[in-house]
Amino acid sequence: MNRFYLIVPIGLEDLALEELKKASVDLQFIFDEKAVLHDIITSMGGIEFNIDFHVGLLLNHILKIPSRVLLRWEQFKAKDFPTLSKKLNSLKWNQTVFQNGIGELVISASRSKLNNEKRIKKVLVEEVFKIQNISYDKTDEPDLYLRMHDDLLQLSIDTTGEHLHFRGYRENQGEAPLRENFAAALWFFLIKDLGLSELTNFTLIDPLCGSGTLLFESFLFEKNQLFRRFSLDHLIPQDMYKKILKNQLLREKNTTDCSYFGFDNNSKVIMSAIANKIKIQSKYQHIDFNFDVTDLFSDTKFKTMDKINKNIFLICNPPYGDRLKLKEGMNILDYCKKALDKFQPHRAAFILPAHAEILKYQNISNYKKTDQLGFSNNGIRVVFQKYTKDGVVGGE
Repeated sequence: MNRFYLIVPIGLEDLALEELKKASVDLQFIFDEKAVLHDIITSMGGIEFNIDFHVGLLLNHILKIPSRVLLRWEQFKAKDFPTLSKKLNSLKWNQTVFQNGIGELVISASRSKLNNEKRIKKVLVEEVFKIQNISYDKTDEPDLYLRMHDDLLQLSIDTTGEHLHFRGYRENQGEAPLRENFAAALWFFLIKDLGLSELTNFTLIDPLCGSGTLLFESFLFEKNQLFRRFSLDHLIPQDMYKKILKNQLLREKNTTDCSYFGFDNNSKVIMSAIANKIKIQSKYQHIDFNFDVTDLFSDTKFKTMDKINKNIFLICNPPYGDRLKLKEGMNILDYCKKALDKFQPHRAAFILPAHAEILKYQNISNYKKTDQLGFSNNGIRVVFQKYTKDGVVGGE
């Protein structure tokens, strides 16, 4: 049993915990007790827990909301630099994943007598690595996270490598892209209260899709990460890796009839979405993504609208006016009302700036405001607001 720590975007901790628990239950069907979580602690920006070492490494392939998976290595108290040097030198560096070297050093210090990050690095490099013959700044080796807080030093090994939101399929993006792990979290937030039967036959629409991230992450949420590798993948036994791949294939056979529609008036970003779609279809051939260059405010019937005849969900990241301009004379409320009126989804959700006037209304276009989630999107405080059909007209 090892201690792991998920770095999670602030505001998404509860969702990430739900996803982690769901993954644990699913993995128990494959690995039994090894996949059981123990001693879970949630804090701002992270989740800590105990789990089997190899199952913990496999979480990189499964979880979609976290930013990074760290493996706790050592921790000890140190109130002065001689003690710090002595204790760091007592560790068996050459018997760990760092035997071939260390990638980056990620150091943070707060509320401690040793709060000089540059000097902590100097101790590591000149008094530890030099003595122990450990090289660092090696591109292909795992990073070391060192956190000093309240005089407690905590050393963690990065099991992820490049940030988890880099899935490996998105080679093209629009002007104001949404990070993949945020998109995954929003999809989960939209549907997490629904039963399996409600998620087996639906149409998902993004009327302002850009390069398609919200649609792709919705499709990929239940699927293992197949487009990239992670820092410590070489430590995962092949039979365990094959088991999760086999389980993925079994789930694929049971994939139900779902389809995904993206629309945008920018032909360039639609071409980006199609390029990303081709990359995804290299791994998942039997998926129906449809992209059209169409203006949401046009009265012209969308080319693919005749295919939309199932339980409809709508998810959308409209322009706020901060990075992407709104149409002249229009506000965000106009975008949301038009999308709801045009597609008549069973439920919908929009990413809205926290100051948006639309958030004052309980109902818009026969839709009732239900649940919401607040977070920061590239430094802008936003609210992911859910709406469901209510029959009450408001927001006029």
